[in-house]
Amino acid sequence: MALTLMAGSGRAFLQNGFFKAVGLGNSSCGTWTAARSRGEARAWGFEQWVLGFLSGIGYGGADANPLNGMDADGVWAWIDNYCHEHPTDKLLSAAVEFAREHPR
Repeated sequence: MALTLMAGSGRAFLQNGFFKAVGLGNSSCGTWTAARSRGEARAWGFEQWVLGFLSGIGYGGADANPLNGMDADGVWAWIDNYCHEHPTDKLLSAAVEFAREHPR
């Protein structure tokens, strides 16, 4: 059901107020990129937030498992690319887009 609601883009999904998230997902993609590229300790928190968010989607429904066939490094590389292209988006938007593009 979660991905059914996300039929449009992740940004549109969030801008329309379908749900509220708290925590590191509200950080910008630029912050993610800077922390990861510098090897900062806080990058670990961002990485774990993304994996937890995506794991929660997988737990929530049988037809949505964005981590199926993925490992952490693959997820982080995808998020790296997204955030490089969209530095002002929230990390949450990147995670929603990942889930939308990797439904199973």
